[in-house]
Amino acid sequence: MKPEEFTREVDKILEPHLGRIEMGRLRKYKQWPVLDEEGNLIFKLAYETNFCSTTELKIVWYRDMTLDIGNQKPRYSLEGGLKRLEWIINLIPCKRLRET
Repeated sequence: MKPEEFTREVDKILEPHLGRIEMGRLRKYKQWPVLDEEGNLIFKLAYETNFCSTTELKIVWYRDMTLDIGNQKPRYSLEGGLKRLEWIINLIPCKRLRET
């Protein structure tokens, strides 16, 4: 999968949730994605939990076609990582309720 294709897949997962209150006003950082010095793509998201706290989620797409989500080990395959990202995003409302 090319970086542009991966970016489109991530955007497709996020699009229905961006800016929604129940999703903590989920948003992408202004520079989306950022290319690091080693050629990896870095995607950063932020959302609000209750009591004005902000949570950041960092996704790294490595040139070896693996994915790191939130510094979790081991790295995921791209397909597995996209599924994991979708699962994490869908849990945001529950996390927000739990932290009230």
